[in-house]
Amino acid sequence: MSYSDADLKQMLARGGARIKGEDKPHVKQKVSRPRVKKSPELQPVQVAGQIRQGVLTRIEILLPIRTESELNRRDHWRAAASRKHLQREEVGVSLKNLFKVCRVELPCAVKLTRIGANLLDSDNLASAFKAIRDEIARLIGIDDGSEMIRFEHDQLADRRAGYGIKIEILRPYEISR
Repeated sequence: MSYSDADLKQMLARGGARIKGEDKPHVKQKVSRPRVKKSPELQPVQVAGQIRQGVLTRIEILLPIRTESELNRRDHWRAAASRKHLQREEVGVSLKNLFKVCRVELPCAVKLTRIGANLLDSDNLASAFKAIRDEIARLIGIDDGSEMIRFEHDQLADRRAGYGIKIEILRPYEISR
């Protein structure tokens, strides 16, 4: 198949790739655009807390981070690693500056609340928070399996609220069951 000079210039302008059906004008070409879902009501970062003598006794942070069940995803390892890296980075940036000013008194309890359109079951909820949980423990300076820190998971289903997470760092006796 030979191409005219105009066709070659167009192909070079597109990077040399041909679109299937471009030589047939009656065939509709599909153009895919990436979907970007924005959270309509969640602010970028909301922080509220109580500090006594340089020690955090209670803190609440609301972050617009999308959490998904990692157990049911069948992604390529690089896509999963990238998603976890972004989650850790968001949490790390939000908490790192706060932990420079004051420290967290141990033992403590961390309550993670997922805000999303659908509810997850308990094991999928725990897997969705794994990267966030690891980053919080790393910033506090202990292992996430330590007896000095306790993690609890909760979730809210609200289609209008968009998506996000709420992190509450509390004293252990303040969490109600």
